[in-house]
Amino acid sequence: MGLRLCAWLCLVLPSFGIASETDQYFAWDKPLKDSTSELNALVNQTISGVVRAVGEQNLSCHSLSSLIRAALALEGWKLEFVSNYHSEIDRVPFSESQKEEFDRESFYGSEVDFKNRVMPKGQTVLAAGVRFGFDKIQHFFSTGFRAYERYREVIERQGTEEEAVKAAVDYGISTEWRYLGMWSSGVFSFGDLEADYQGVRFYSSLCRGEKPRLTKSKADNRWQYDGSFDFRDYVSPAWDESYNPSVYNHRRWVFTKKIIQKRCNLLRSNEIQSQRDRYRNWSTPPSASMVYIESLLKQGEKVPDPTLYSVEKVCEERIP
Repeated sequence: MGLRLCAWLCLVLPSFGIASETDQYFAWDKPLKDSTSELNALVNQTISGVVRAVGEQNLSCHSLSSLIRAALALEGWKLEFVSNYHSEIDRVPFSESQKEEFDRESFYGSEVDFKNRVMPKGQTVLAAGVRFGFDKIQHFFSTGFRAYERYREVIERQGTEEEAVKAAVDYGISTEWRYLGMWSSGVFSFGDLEADYQGVRFYSSLCRGEKPRLTKSKADNRWQYDGSFDFRDYVSPAWDESYNPSVYNHRRWVFTKKIIQKRCNLLRSNEIQSQRDRYRNWSTPPSASMVYIESLLKQGEKVPDPTLYSVEKVCEERIP
């Protein structure tokens, strides 16, 4: 058991400094099957497997959550970096022809920018009615846990919920300015920040609240998991970077903007307009993270302004 968990941790650690970037505009005209049930099954099976393996060990709920995070982060890493891992989960690019097209036409394609020759090809998946990159799953389970630990520290010293949320989101912001964003890829992703925060909510649900997902059986003192994880409780259009635009450094934006402009005709298509209307009418309100980030944007603090990077703005400037 101990060796197995150590192996999980050792395998996960390399992923912290490596991130794929996903061109979700590339996937606009590519069909995708909704993979919510497949992803939910993978997550619930992984958590259940960790809980069973722990057995009767005298672990705190937080310690068990940490082990769960290691296993889930490894699964997220495999989805992001291992070719066609869990091939029942639909994704774009998937086929060899799509990967070749991605190289030619995506702003993360290796034929577009030399640096991208050493970057993994980020893939887009459809779940909970939203298209997003596999990197968001890694943000959710991995960066989300580290953000949750900031949240938890504030709560445990009797801080307010608002203070705890700000601490968690501030941590995510710091990673986007540094090794998970601007430093590594020249991109500051607001979609990443939302996935990070939803990860905070997930890890909080394991041990906190009126009905925590992890409980100890009074009969045999074993941990139990209720098997209730569902991406639909966490995913929103804010995970879709073609809808919730990222900010790019100057060098990357020069060619990224040109490639986005080539897809302006798709923006006007019935399919994309329908998708964006559905996103705008999403049933859940903005998250606490989004509300806090919006306040930072109004104050001109901590985060860059994404206004000029939206596809609508880019297409307005397009030269006919």
